[in-house]
Amino acid sequence: MKVRAILAVALAAAACAPEDIYQSDLTPDGGARDSGARRDTGRAVDVPRSADVPNALDATTPQDLGAPDGSTRVDAGAGVDVGFVVDVGVDTGPPPCRDEDGDGISDDLEGSPFLRTAMAAGAMPDYQNTDSDEDGVPDAEEARRNYPGFASAARPALTCGDLPDDCDMDGYANQRDRDADNDGLTDREEAMRTHTDPCVADTDGDGVGDLTESAAGSSPTDPMSRPPAGSLYVTLPYMDPMGPQTRSFDFSTRIRSADIMFLVDTTGSMSGTITAVRNTLSTTIVPGIVRAIGPGADMRYGMSEHRDFANGGGDFALRVLQRLDANPMLSQNATSRLAASGGGDGPEAQVAAMHSLLSGYGIPEYGGTATRMSTAADCGGDATSFGWGCFRPGRVPIIVLFSDADWHNGTAMPTGQFYSRAPRAATWTQLVAEFRRREAYFIGIDVLSTATYNNAIALARDSRTLDGAGMPIAFRGSPSSVAANVISAVTTLAQGTRQDVTRRGVGDPMETRLAAGRRTDEFMQRIVPLRGTPAAPTGFDRFDATTFYNVSPSTVVTFEVTFFNDFHRNTSGTAQLFRATIEVLGRASTVLDTIQVFVIVPADANSTPG
Repeated sequence: MKVRAILAVALAAAACAPEDIYQSDLTPDGGARDSGARRDTGRAVDVPRSADVPNALDATTPQDLGAPDGSTRVDAGAGVDVGFVVDVGVDTGPPPCRDEDGDGISDDLEGSPFLRTAMAAGAMPDYQNTDSDEDGVPDAEEARRNYPGFASAARPALTCGDLPDDCDMDGYANQRDRDADNDGLTDREEAMRTHTDPCVADTDGDGVGDLTESAAGSSPTDPMSRPPAGSLYVTLPYMDPMGPQTRSFDFSTRIRSADIMFLVDTTGSMSGTITAVRNTLSTTIVPGIVRAIGPGADMRYGMSEHRDFANGGGDFALRVLQRLDANPMLSQNATSRLAASGGGDGPEAQVAAMHSLLSGYGIPEYGGTATRMSTAADCGGDATSFGWGCFRPGRVPIIVLFSDADWHNGTAMPTGQFYSRAPRAATWTQLVAEFRRREAYFIGIDVLSTATYNNAIALARDSRTLDGAGMPIAFRGSPSSVAANVISAVTTLAQGTRQDVTRRGVGDPMETRLAAGRRTDEFMQRIVPLRGTPAAPTGFDRFDATTFYNVSPSTVVTFEVTFFNDFHRNTSGTAQLFRATIEVLGRASTVLDTIQVFVIVPADANSTPG
């Protein structure tokens, strides 16, 4: 600050005569001087004076107290020639820095007097508030990056006028930024719940952000602790100004879940096959099936038998000895009830038996299945199951038939005749329609019988049970080859049979935090086919907006998913984790592959943890 005085060089001698002092056109009393008076051509200004006594520093003299500008104003009405005027003020520096709340940040930098970051009613403006963003960390500490547990990264304490720190360089200093590192966790959360560094988005440096780890359950402060491999995490702020996010995901297309119902012809000529099934089911057949399906095999097994329509005391169209179950030993135990009897009067009731296994129908002429089944009662209370086999939706139904006889109501051989004594029994057309409706596979294991083999070829063709070359899958041989033939057939299905592949999103049925009617899979706005490997026509034929067609089991299909959160605003004060699933579906809507998606919705910036 500068105080100015006027130094009049002409007043150096105190005894100077008035006429030497007044060098103007006026006399000391204000009258005009005569024209002969000497005129001073230098700088002359009027200086107020009292009682006609010249005094350049008289108390009535206006004083220039403004910023130094290289000149000093003197009132021109003073009438005094002061000669050369010199500015001799003293510069005392800028005005003092004001910091009303004592946090080391100047009031000017805190937007005095109007800026108020705090949202609470009645909150003080920033220049008077020691915790402007209400996150529990004082402004003085945030401004120098001194967060609890991470003091080693702190700057020296600020003095008034220093610029505060801005961790994420977004233009908002830390003490005004509720998420200083922009990682989706509020600073309050990081300081009080996750104990992570509010200034570093990945505290432990393991490549997985603090928000993701805190939501996934791994430790964001331990580099050895990470979310499960293969997990997918997407952070979706409400109405993200950056717009939708897209991800692409690869999926396997091999069958992994199947229900296999064994149907054994137990007429008199089948004793050798019955023995082979009994001796190899749990030791050879089931392990071979599991190997054929591969890692993640999810199989259920059932056991049933057929003979003929009820013409004699030992005849029956179908008996289910063990409904489908994941424990193969239950079916193994059921083989002890298989016994060859009767026969010799083919054809047999294969068509009716298989139709009943898939449909659940029964008619009076069906020995052992006189009425239509009640799914809930006959399938252990599982009302979603279908057919006497108790097949479940979302799993590939497979019927494996062991037989050596021609088929009643069959189509392949002249001897395949319609059985007139059972007029309500299923026809060939009805059987094929049921296989296609349920998208079931048929595997025929012929035991030394051309009649059965030809019918099996026809049903495999009509049910689209085909190998990679489009040929029907059917086997024949002696009883000793039964186990090997079953394993070969299932291997061909799993590794060679083509199918159409589509997808669906599945929400978390236990989720209650979303608005009524909303599901977690709605975070995925689109799931569309992107490519297949190998490309068409080797790996698949074509694709459209929903489906890959005629896909080889060895093909990897890629879907592109578009994520956006336009319906859930998180006001809980802490990040929320939601789960959804992408399922890739094959034949019979069986799930070929899945990926679980974790959606992280950061807390709204203005919310407070409860």
